[in-house]
Amino acid sequence: MRTLKRNGRKVTYENVIGAEPIYDAYGNDTLEKKKLYGAPVTAYWNVSAAVGEEANEIFGDLTDYSRTVSLCGNCPVFEGDRVTFNGATYRVVRIADSKNGYLLALREVADNA
Repeated sequence: MRTLKRNGRKVTYENVIGAEPIYDAYGNDTLEKKKLYGAPVTAYWNVSAAVGEEANEIFGDLTDYSRTVSLCGNCPVFEGDRVTFNGATYRVVRIADSKNGYLLALREVADNA
């Protein structure tokens, strides 16, 4: 994985900090949880244009994702965190690590998800 600073694109990510129960109109617990996210953090990451063959091999049979992100150094996100890029919202589906960096698989989701 090779990443250049000039190829970095501005992204915003939010880490999951917890979950709260969802209640219906009568105040009953629906047994569903809504994820709570922390404050948005801006970063510059190398985001792929589309899904490539290299990513398919790294993540195995997982093909249900829209983009990949290549990171060097430490990885500030975890599976389930929210990433916003070019007005679209993505969720981190899988993280592959190596000796030199990380590769994230992102799946596009609805804005309020």
